[in-house]
Amino acid sequence: MGLIILSCSDWDLERVGFTQVITIGVIEVGANSAFLIGDIENIREANIVESGFVLSATAQEDENLRLDQASVIQVLSPGLDTISEDRAFAARATGLNGSTEYAFRAYVKIEGEEQVAYGNIDRFTTSELNVSLQSVRRTSEGCPTTAMVEVQVDGLAPGGSGSVGIVYSTNVDNLAPTVNNGVLVTEADTDASGLLSFPIPAECGESYFLRIILNPQSMNPIYSHAHGFTMIEGGLWTEKSPYLGLIKSGKPVSFAYGRTGYMGGGGRLGVTQNRTRVWTYEADEDLWAAGEEIDNMDLSESVSIVVDDKIYVGSGFAPLGHCGKS
Repeated sequence: MGLIILSCSDWDLERVGFTQVITIGVIEVGANSAFLIGDIENIREANIVESGFVLSATAQEDENLRLDQASVIQVLSPGLDTISEDRAFAARATGLNGSTEYAFRAYVKIEGEEQVAYGNIDRFTTSELNVSLQSVRRTSEGCPTTAMVEVQVDGLAPGGSGSVGIVYSTNVDNLAPTVNNGVLVTEADTDASGLLSFPIPAECGESYFLRIILNPQSMNPIYSHAHGFTMIEGGLWTEKSPYLGLIKSGKPVSFAYGRTGYMGGGGRLGVTQNRTRVWTYEADEDLWAAGEEIDNMDLSESVSIVVDDKIYVGSGFAPLGHCGKS
């Protein structure tokens, strides 16, 4: 029995074409953006012509999460020069929907190969995005000036500030402006709490109608309900939540205690509903709520005073024997 050993001084190892793509994971997940990370292993002098990620909120299986599927979002890496020495690459997906689960995977295209190399499927869920108009303030006295529209954003990932903007109009026939018929503002100052401050050139005596907009650069941006403010010499009026009670005739009564406002009475002529109910307004939340009813007392045309920690209401359309309540 003999042993034969063959040797070769010129093995062509460079012809091995196996490429493994790994979906590393995701960081900085916000309401409409996420930072995706991938990696490449086992490449033998291959020339990468494209790297990126595919993701979808509907396609969950391998055969559906591919570049040629209609429901898939393609996110390219910024450039081939951004691939690190250890073959890692990344890209930020933007324009996503809040509170939504996405399946995603990394991919690369190799020069001279028809097939796209895909990584494993991973998943993430975007957070809920809460956006609210906090205030409108002027930066200087007199006119013209700059009105700073301050918008509080909770759930926005780092680097995702371009996903929120405002659009405004000064046309009274355009109370709910869009990007097509209003002025879009996306540049804003931001702080660590998520407060965005959008500047608007403001003139005295002018009224401004605005809406917060999400994903302003996308084909289907999302708009908030309309807000408004009016510039007057020496001050600035801003629109708050509408009063929910009935005021069609009569004179309502109103008063304030601390950070809470109260209003009642003044219902429709011939209608007694809500004339006995006091509505509350919470200034910090810009929110009206139905409060308690004052039994057997019509609040219309009443007067009110606040003494220490008590509120006194009376002299309205009260039945005999009910001249006041506290």
